[in-house]
Amino acid sequence: MKKLLSGKWALVTGASSGLGSDFARILASMGAHLVISARREELLNLLKSEIQKQYQIEVLVIPMDLSIEDAPVRIFQFLKSKKIELDILINNAGFAVFGDFADLSWEKESQMLRLDILALVNMTKLFLKSGSYNKKRYILQLASIAAFQPSPMYASYSAAKSFVLNFSLAIRNELRKTSISCTALCPGVTRTEFFDVAEQKVTFFQRITMMDSQAVARAGIKAMLKRRSLIVPGIMNKIMALLTRFVSRPLQAKLARLFVQG
Repeated sequence: MKKLLSGKWALVTGASSGLGSDFARILASMGAHLVISARREELLNLLKSEIQKQYQIEVLVIPMDLSIEDAPVRIFQFLKSKKIELDILINNAGFAVFGDFADLSWEKESQMLRLDILALVNMTKLFLKSGSYNKKRYILQLASIAAFQPSPMYASYSAAKSFVLNFSLAIRNELRKTSISCTALCPGVTRTEFFDVAEQKVTFFQRITMMDSQAVARAGIKAMLKRRSLIVPGIMNKIMALLTRFVSRPLQAKLARLFVQG
């Protein structure tokens, strides 16, 4: 039986672990050929080997730090040299820094903003320009439930995810008369390397609301293929996102601080 994405090409950024590797596995199970990119080449090669043992697809590995300014251009130049036109872009690469804004390292915080915002915008632009607007293509942007409210201790990160959400919805509207869709995935707490990288101790509330990475990835890809505008996986996360419509911004910030500090 022909698989849903048989013969399609998908690029997944941040594919070395967590949601990125799960996105890659799910797309492979649906028949898509893969381009996987992240900084850690060894983990990408392990993922490639795992996937190709299970599925008859092509997997290309591009080790790349997308926080470097010309990295997105280099990726698309490589794809052009291979005569690969992408059908799917999953902008998953990103990380967070945790702590009082004034105390955080600017070097690390600026790297986060370059990756979470600038690289995502440039990858989206390059994807749109690299193929036809009349061919059915998909973009999935990794936002966050943090996009719905100000989040003390994650001030820049939550603001960056607000940017991603609003950017994605605006781009979706601009693409309304084309065959390209743009979907924002807004997960809550997910079982990945997120907290290790952010250097935050997981709170009780975060533990009880934590979702499995594969479940979040499946929800995102399902919403993307249905060409939905956005998806918030998990009942509790949906409720929290909805409640932000009825709570003042200052109170949202107070509640968000309680959630991340316990």
